[in-house]
Amino acid sequence: MAANATPCCSYHPRSRCAPCRNFTPLLKAAYERLRALNVEVVFVSSDRDEVRFGEYFGEMPWLALPYADRERKTNLASRYRVATIPRLIVLDGESRLITLHGRTDLVLDPALDAFPWRLRPVKEVLRHARLLDPHMQQTFLQGGIRTIVLLYFTCLR
Repeated sequence: MAANATPCCSYHPRSRCAPCRNFTPLLKAAYERLRALNVEVVFVSSDRDEVRFGEYFGEMPWLALPYADRERKTNLASRYRVATIPRLIVLDGESRLITLHGRTDLVLDPALDAFPWRLRPVKEVLRHARLLDPHMQQTFLQGGIRTIVLLYFTCLR
């Protein structure tokens, strides 16, 4: 990372969104700690008009992409797959993606102990996990360094 490159969190909320209104105070509470880590937050509004953007931005201590720059907002939202809000995207100082899930990470780690919340290799996460084989016997992840692990998540209702 270049010496003068500042990590960035791109925050995508909308003023009339209840989950956004609930998350923004948590991000505000973490903002000073983020700044102490030389991280900047940029508000990328999903509001439908400039008045709502201005009102909501007035509650925030960080930077904002100007509302009028809708083309850049659309490009960012497309590049980082912003399909739901609020979305907190963490980029390194070279604009490389660290995580698309900064919102969840901040909720789980409000003290920023694990920031910048890089994904850990699945083998590290499962290293000592007790797993079940098809016969319901306890086992552990086996295989060498090149073993491919597929995770299957399901839900029955």
